[in-house]
Amino acid sequence: MIKLDKAFFWTVEAYMRRHEMSPASFGQRSLGDPCFVADLARGRSPSLRTADKVLVFMGFAPLGQAFVDEVEAVLSITGIKSSELGYAATGNPSFVNRLRRGTSPRLTTVDQVRNWIVENSSAEEHRAIRDHCASQAPCRRGMPLPFDHGPFNSLNTRLVH
Repeated sequence: MIKLDKAFFWTVEAYMRRHEMSPASFGQRSLGDPCFVADLARGRSPSLRTADKVLVFMGFAPLGQAFVDEVEAVLSITGIKSSELGYAATGNPSFVNRLRRGTSPRLTTVDQVRNWIVENSSAEEHRAIRDHCASQAPCRRGMPLPFDHGPFNSLNTRLVH
């Protein structure tokens, strides 16, 4: 499975090639940070908030609310407590509460949480989570996705039909 931060970087690179834009120009225009792309190339994992700003600049759907919706669906469908999910997935029992208050985790943390969800829920729960999120955000269905980041795409790749 491709990690979100790598897929994000590749999407940025593709956008820069398509628009014949230098890394410094892209960083300056998207975030006001000419070093942004160089930092990504060195392995920086951006926060969801930063990734969302860049995705919107490129004309794609943001990730942040979709991830929050995904986590809320997991809690609702599996019955796990938010502190248990946070501790088990990230080592931080306040992770979900901080996410709800607007804290923006890094893309590597999003991958970590999603991987934990995949490994600790059943195929039936995966389907219910996917269906719940689709019903919560029908407006996002038609928005272009720059890479495989829609809610549950990482879950769907491991489902047995």
